[in-house]
Amino acid sequence: PKTDGTLDLDYSFNWTAVDSFEELRWVEIGMPNENYTVDEFSLSDNINGFEKYSYNGKVTLRLFFEKSYIDGETFDFGFSVNQKSMLCRNDGGYFYEFIPSWFNSVPVKSFCISWKNSENIKYSEYDFLKDGYINWSGELPCGEYIKINVSYNDAFFDKAAAITAYTPFDPGGVYNELAAEKSAPMFILIMFVVVFG
Repeated sequence: PKTDGTLDLDYSFNWTAVDSFEELRWVEIGMPNENYTVDEFSLSDNINGFEKYSYNGKVTLRLFFEKSYIDGETFDFGFSVNQKSMLCRNDGGYFYEFIPSWFNSVPVKSFCISWKNSENIKYSEYDFLKDGYINWSGELPCGEYIKINVSYNDAFFDKAAAITAYTPFDPGGVYNELAAEKSAPMFILIMFVVVFG
């Protein structure tokens, strides 16, 4: 988190392609909202372009790879964004509610979300504290997600920090696609998200 209310997000993935019928040339990562800027210098060497999408209330970042990946091939990729319109405020003060990208047709074997710790954090139900970060970890079957909540003291933010109206997360777009379509191709990945200023 930055004192202006925006979030600097670093995403890192370890992904295994397991589609025996089609090579993997791109992936689509869900984003919290469309008010984000991609740091093009942060794109890993195997990414040669990206496109921002927003449709039917869904916001995603599509990443195109330098080469295609075949069934059984495991590879890493990553990128960074500055995310706006995330800081909310209620009677209890400032807070963030952050739902990292989930995958309706992709089981996540392992994830870790790390959020920069601060003496101004009032409350958060994290799993563990390590190296100056509060962390959540686990695995996510297809169509499951994790909700991160972190509340702050007023002293952390600038007086001009941009506040956005709180909108509860709508799980209507979350479902297990593989349960509905047993033959759907899937990918296995390890996801790391780091939030900091």
